[in-house]
Amino acid sequence: MRDVIGLGIDAGGTATRWHLVDGVGQTIAVGSVAPMTGLVFTEVAKNEASATLDHIRDAVQPHAAPTHILAGITGLEEASASAHFYTQALALRFRCAHDNVRIENDIGIAYRAACAPGTGILIYSGTGSVACHATASGEHIRVGGRGVMIDDGGSGFWIAKEAIKALFRQEDRAPGSGWSTLLGLSLAEAFGGASWDQARAFIYGGDRGRVAALAPKVAAAARAGDTVALGILKDAGAELADLAMSLLSRLGPREAILAGGTTSIHPALVEAFVAGLPTGTPHRHAEHLDPARTAALAAARIA
Repeated sequence: MRDVIGLGIDAGGTATRWHLVDGVGQTIAVGSVAPMTGLVFTEVAKNEASATLDHIRDAVQPHAAPTHILAGITGLEEASASAHFYTQALALRFRCAHDNVRIENDIGIAYRAACAPGTGILIYSGTGSVACHATASGEHIRVGGRGVMIDDGGSGFWIAKEAIKALFRQEDRAPGSGWSTLLGLSLAEAFGGASWDQARAFIYGGDRGRVAALAPKVAAAARAGDTVALGILKDAGAELADLAMSLLSRLGPREAILAGGTTSIHPALVEAFVAGLPTGTPHRHAEHLDPARTAALAAARIA
């Protein structure tokens, strides 16, 4: 088994993390590169994904050559054209047999990092948001996760968007009054100034991950006493509880596990999530999931 090398990839809207293990599960190397998405529907998107895969290859190769690869990619559907693209691209870059490369949606791997199939439900909030249950037979039942253009309630992007909306609605009512709030000051620091031109360049000059990265700024404003920011975080927790309810109403009572980087930015979000669950629902906040390592271990087990 020591000849087996498993590469796990966890690709999200903020970063793509990779983890390399040997056949007995010992970590060889870990790293992080630019975000990557399953929405590779144009040549531009494919070229961007290819560049990120090149960066992973260049980072991994000095350590070991993976024999088996499992990648969890946000926004991707299994057995889709995008999954085929990633299978081909990874097999080519690592000179790995196609049968030894598996591509999944990232939430399925995160679920396995959080609990055993057939047990709880995972509610995940990062750049986007989604909830998932894996049955004992391996079927994935997902709700939400349809992207920021449709919903992603309670996600980092959603929190940032609600904060930006609140800022500029206040500005429309009384120019200067939005920027002078604690929330406005926190956002202006990220934008590089307190003007629409600077905000617009920041928001529309990057990707959804760049906008989602504003969520901690909202949390900072809430900690400083901004009631609008605090309300947005509470609303985010309620949105995530609503995702949980969609699964609980279909599956019946079971543990609800909250995870993802956005869930750790402020305790008010977690408190609102718990308050939105049915009374008596077992729950926990899994702050330190490592889907990339889970994927690497699973890749090694493919052998």
